[in-house]
Amino acid sequence: MAIQVEVERLESDQPRTERLKIVVPPEELEKHLRRIAREVSRQQPIAGFRPGKAPYELVVRHFGYERLLELFLNNYGDQIVDAGLKKAGVVEEYPAQIDTIKLEPVTIIVSIPLKPTVELGDYKSLRIPYEPPEVTDEDVEEYLRDTLASKGTMEPVDEPATANDSVEVEITIRIGDETVVDKEVLTVVPGEDIYLPGLSDVLEGMKPGESKTFTLPIPEDHVWHEKGEEAEVTLHVLSVKRLRLPEITPEIIQELGGDVETEEEFRRQIRDYLMYQKEKAAEEAYWQEILERLKEQSRVEFSPLLAQRLAKSRIEDLAQYLEQINMPFETYLELIQKTKEELTQRYEKLAEEELKEIYLLEEIAKREKLEIEEEDLTYAIIDLAAETSTHPESIAKALTSDEHLSSEVYRRASQHRLQRYLMAVAKGEVEEEAAAEAEERASEPESEDVATEERAEETAEETEASAEETS
Repeated sequence: MAIQVEVERLESDQPRTERLKIVVPPEELEKHLRRIAREVSRQQPIAGFRPGKAPYELVVRHFGYERLLELFLNNYGDQIVDAGLKKAGVVEEYPAQIDTIKLEPVTIIVSIPLKPTVELGDYKSLRIPYEPPEVTDEDVEEYLRDTLASKGTMEPVDEPATANDSVEVEITIRIGDETVVDKEVLTVVPGEDIYLPGLSDVLEGMKPGESKTFTLPIPEDHVWHEKGEEAEVTLHVLSVKRLRLPEITPEIIQELGGDVETEEEFRRQIRDYLMYQKEKAAEEAYWQEILERLKEQSRVEFSPLLAQRLAKSRIEDLAQYLEQINMPFETYLELIQKTKEELTQRYEKLAEEELKEIYLLEEIAKREKLEIEEEDLTYAIIDLAAETSTHPESIAKALTSDEHLSSEVYRRASQHRLQRYLMAVAKGEVEEEAAAEAEERASEPESEDVATEERAEETAEETEASAEETS
């Protein structure tokens, strides 16, 4: 059922946003209200009249004009907006947003986000130095120590305490004539924050049985500051324990290294893993730098409504997660020390940056028409498998039967292909490939000429032989 409307374009103070005032003429409204009145009186007959036969004026008095208007807007609100957009010739790239509804006459003011515009800079000339990461022997040793630590034991030593030791210490703290801590025994690591800033730093270098008395200033925001500005601290070291790592035995290697057998293979496995992690971190940092440079040299304009909608969706997701862990939203706001308005502003700012990147990359992808390669699909499958704790083979097998999964893998693969391309541009590799291809093409005409001459000679010989046979 078509709704006849009158449309007026309104000025908008937001970029890439169309505003329309859509009015339902009174005669059009009354026509639909009469239909609604008949339906209402059919479902809820008025005494003395058969279902659906009560006069319109009586139905209005009985149920109320506002009730009929509410039903009209509920039933035909979307049609009114669609009719207004069609009459105004507005192409709706994204859903319209109803800003205001008035009843006398029925008037709906809507805002429509228009298609974003992107003005790309010269992204093909973008050059950013890339430093490949390195894994040093010290890196391998540090990771090996951390790995073996889970199998180590804490053993007492009669040596000065170091930064990673566990120290059992008796502490006494006096402020003026008052003892605020009286011979309390604690186990701490030198450098940990206890009682006063810098207190546990003194433990480093102290041996079991050694005592030391010193003074420390009391910060102004400390609960003890009202007692005085300085505290006298006495430390008596009772014991020092140090982590003793186990020997690297075949059993340890098998337990920690999986299918490797020798210490050399175990260290190589660690080196490969560290290289993978460093390369991943370096490439992510490099990619973020590329994105920042691309945004600096490009201009992306889109309706603020899109960022507001994305932010709203993210906040709703957050609220749903908090509900799952039984944390009230207000408690979360208290923990992060923000009001709901401040949180919304933060999410909208993040959404703006995210959308700017999305539209920018979409425009480059549209221009370049890059084809997805096997390594992009492999990356997408592994990435999705890691995110969903699924085996990559399971995802690969389900691609042909699960349309949603296939679409997600394709999206990630396309994203990875574009990322690889732009990183190659920034490193200058695309320019080098283009130069190599140009050089190869430059040599092709000569080869074609030779082939053409050979074909011409063969044709002449065949013609001559045919003529001799004929004669």
